[in-house]
Amino acid sequence: MSSLRLCRLAVHMLSAIMMFQIACNAYRPYNDFNYVEEKAMSFDYPEGTGGGFAHETTDFGDLEGFKAKLAVHTLSAILMFQIACNAYRPYNDFNYVEEKAMSFDYPEGTGGGFAHETTDFGDLEGFKAKYNFKKDVYSGRPTIEQIKAMVSAYAPLIYFHPDEEYFPSSVSWFFKNGAQIVDSKPHLITNNGDNLPRNGQLDGAFLDLPSDQPLQDKVKKGSLTDAVAYIHAKPGVTGNYTDIVIWLYYPFNGAAKLQAGPFTIPLGKAGEHVSDWEHMRLRIDNVSGKLTSVYLSQHEKGKWLQVNEFEYINGRPVVYASLHGHALYNAPVKTIHYNAKDLLDASEKQMLIREFKSVYPRKSALFSFAVGLVDEAAKSDRVFDILASPSSYEIVSLDYGADNIVPPPWLDYTGRWGPTINVYWKEEAKMAIKFLPLPFYVKMIANGIVSKLPNELFAQEGPAGPKMIPSWNGDESE
Repeated sequence: MSSLRLCRLAVHMLSAIMMFQIACNAYRPYNDFNYVEEKAMSFDYPEGTGGGFAHETTDFGDLEGFKAKLAVHTLSAILMFQIACNAYRPYNDFNYVEEKAMSFDYPEGTGGGFAHETTDFGDLEGFKAKYNFKKDVYSGRPTIEQIKAMVSAYAPLIYFHPDEEYFPSSVSWFFKNGAQIVDSKPHLITNNGDNLPRNGQLDGAFLDLPSDQPLQDKVKKGSLTDAVAYIHAKPGVTGNYTDIVIWLYYPFNGAAKLQAGPFTIPLGKAGEHVSDWEHMRLRIDNVSGKLTSVYLSQHEKGKWLQVNEFEYINGRPVVYASLHGHALYNAPVKTIHYNAKDLLDASEKQMLIREFKSVYPRKSALFSFAVGLVDEAAKSDRVFDILASPSSYEIVSLDYGADNIVPPPWLDYTGRWGPTINVYWKEEAKMAIKFLPLPFYVKMIANGIVSKLPNELFAQEGPAGPKMIPSWNGDESE
């Protein structure tokens, strides 16, 4: 509370107390009836007055009338005192403030927000500290039910590309369908990951697909009907907001594509790997209850976006997962996520332009030169609705320990979620390019680009799990 507001409170309360005191003093003879009766019965008259004591007291006439007036004035003083207290009630009753601030009882159609029910109570924590107010430090943090209210209000709808082959699933679905843990030797995963190492090194173990080929093909595709969004709730660093981090698990990540000028070229198995974790972060203001920004993961990095940059369906943001790689975008896109334009010399660029104009003469005006690995995202009838059923999402972690959330065993797994993959990805990519129905010069240039791409681009270790990623305990970086 500001110093000005404190001063106002003090003045109002002092005024009420003074009015009460004035009322009491003005009617003191009638407030203290022993005093009145004592004076009335003393008959200690000054000599020669002929009796009476009215010269020492107010002429109070109808005693009962004065009693009624006294009652009215006293009641007025009490009411003023009560009004002063109520005017500042959010500061006098901290339970009331926090209860209202975290109620999330939104009027229909408001899309969130609870400040309409409360006074703007400013620096509540500073006020508590100043007056040594003792309270459970977690009482102002969202409970499980409040986290669910946030998810219900803002859970995104995630659309997949029409050509997508590899969909999310639940982690338990992956385990139940033959996934293996490989440490000293391969073996099946029990229950919900009870036998996964939880205190080992990142490279001490990895997960892999089932050894049975038909089952392996099934698991690669995932299961959209069994998909689960895993929720991690994090208090903001400043205490002014709450982050709802939504993790999605894919059993398999599909192959990459190369954009060479106007030509989109599949790269065979380059980019494929077992397991793919993607996430988004919803930042919700603790005062207004409104969504303020959203972070979308995109390969090894991501991007913060403002809420007005999204499409909405029934108040919920729409998110697009890119083809095969599952990077998240706020709109349908075809965009370069690894720019390789500098890997071409001037003559190669001119050759691509000439080839494009000769093959597509009517589209030459639309030519836009771009070279690099490409993401494609578009809307289809395949969509993951996090609110489709009560089992479509699971709260797996609250950073402040409220409500005794017990994380699933797999969340603390310290190894990798896939084996080392695509050591020879360049050779595979060149072989795939060789058989594409493209002009000779285009294939030649594409092979040259692949040769110059960094080896580590696709020759990577299996991905780490959510809790092993730096942003789990920190903020997101772009």
